[in-house]
Formats: sequence, C-alpha cells, structure tokens
Amino acid sequence: MFTDKQFEEVFRLTKSKAERLMQVCCQHNPKTFCPGPDATGKPGIRPEVKVLGVLKCVAFGCSSVAFRDYHQMARNTTSECLKSFFEAIAIDKDLKATYLRVPTDADVRRISKLHEEKHGIPGMLLSLDCLHVLWKNCPVGQQCHYKNAKKNKMSSVVLEGGVDWNCWFWHASCGHPGANNDINIWDV
Repeated sequence: MFTDKQFEEVFRLTKSKAERLMQVCCQHNPKTFCPGPDATGKPGIRPEVKVLGVLKCVAFGCSSVAFRDYHQMARNTTSECLKSFFEAIAIDKDLKATYLRVPTDADVRRISKLHEEKHGIPGMLLSLDCLHVLWKNCPVGQQCHYKNAKKNKMSSVVLEGGVDWNCWFWHASCGHPGANNDINIWDV
C-alpha cells in the first residue's frame, strides 16, 4: 500500500525493520500478536495491524486510543500490544544490542557534530525535555515531595527524555518528584 518512502514517513522506520519487529513480537508473545480465530470462528486482528498500530503510537508519542479509528483496535488490545512490544525488544538479543545500549564514543562524537551543525552550539548532545504527568492518587505522605508548582499545585511525576536528531532516545528516566524542574532533574 505504501512506497518505502511513504512507509518511513508514516511509521518512522523502514519496512524491513518493521517486519523484523513483527517477527520478534510474534515469537515473544504469539498469544497477543498472532491469535487464532475466536470462539465464533472469526479471525483475530492480524499481527501486521497490531505491530503497525504500536509503531504509530510510539512514532508520534500518542496514547493507545489515538489511532483506534484507523486500526480498529480496542484500548485494551493496543495497551497489551504496547506492553508486549517493549518486552519483546528488551528480550531479543539483537534488538537489545542495537536499541537498548549506552552510546559509544563514536555515537557521542556523531551526535555532538550533528547538534553543532544544526544549532551552531558546540558540545551539546541531545534535545532534552521533561513531561510532568499529574498524579491524581498520590499518597498523602508523598504529596509534599511531588507537588508541581507549574500546574495547579497537584502532585506529578516527571518523565525525562534525551533524543538526538535521528529520533534515537539516548536517555530516559521516570519517577522524579514533580517539585523538580527540568534542570534539577538533569542534574540528578
């Protein structure tokens, strides 16, 4: 349906990488990604649809319901597929060695050069951002540590990510108290 270029624009990776991810997902959790027919004999959702739905959510940082109308999957199905997808990547040796690793010296030099070319500032490596997620049911004993000064004084937890210009995550951490600002969290 898509040309290779269109596929990369929509899912932010090549078709061959998507096929490899689908193989890994089906091997890791066939019950989630490759189910047989249901009790009435109707076929389940195809593995391609499940993996591409997950990739779309990951590529655009959307919730599991964002593409529900396009992929025709319930929230629970997409959430289950997202969880199994990341478990599969963490278990597979080849994917783990490629995507879940500490940057090498060559990676750091390449990222630094790319950032300097783009912004003209030497020594910078990543575009860093923090997301403050409101924590509605924060325990009373923890509320003083997790108060968010920015957003209506509710408790929040902070998710931090560092990404290079090729959309590779080189740094991610979660669970910092909401009272911290972005600079304090980077220092931690």
